[in-house]
Amino acid sequence: MARGYGQECPIARTLEMLGEKWTLLVVRELFQGTNRFKDLVERLHGIPRNLLAQRLAQLETEGLVVRRSYREVPPRVEYHLTEKGWSLQPVLRSLADWGRRWNVCAVDGEHHLEHDPLSERMLNLPFEYDIASARGARGTVEVRAGARTWFVTFEHGGCLVGRSTEELPSAALTGSEAVWLDVLSGHLRLEQAEAAGKITVAGDRGTVDRFSHACLGPQALLSA
Repeated sequence: MARGYGQECPIARTLEMLGEKWTLLVVRELFQGTNRFKDLVERLHGIPRNLLAQRLAQLETEGLVVRRSYREVPPRVEYHLTEKGWSLQPVLRSLADWGRRWNVCAVDGEHHLEHDPLSERMLNLPFEYDIASARGARGTVEVRAGARTWFVTFEHGGCLVGRSTEELPSAALTGSEAVWLDVLSGHLRLEQAEAAGKITVAGDRGTVDRFSHACLGPQALLSA
């Protein structure tokens, strides 16, 4: 845990829990479906392995993360957000919105990272997910956007996004990158894109409806 501020203030206490270097980025990766230690090391470029272990242990102590061991050969261990951890969704979403608004990814007016709006929108889905209306839903949707593919999994009242999955997708949605960017940006509803033949849907309709309502509905309302 970070050194205490000695203040009876919820902001100070929250910073004691989450204000250490790398901590919120670890939480971000867990939101985006990175659950294994080695994958977290790869995604969090530059984090020492011992420091990652410390951050995960701190998050577990605070009740934000649970460590799950699987009886497999070789043994498999994963880290998942608890309900308390998932409740950080609006906090991370607000941080991301603030960063985009004030262009904090730019240095001297120029971006130092390649801007990929589609990837950004896809990886932002866990922060847009309507947990209250979709609690208990479970399923995996394969999103095919041009030559790229993402998998969106509903699990434990949350939404995980990744480029691969161990879950068998129960539905697949296919469209161009431009169309998906319009859908994910809220400029075009999924139902409208399907009706116009811009996105094709295959598989379980219920899973697609949950994906549309829980992941895309709030974005469409925000853009209205």
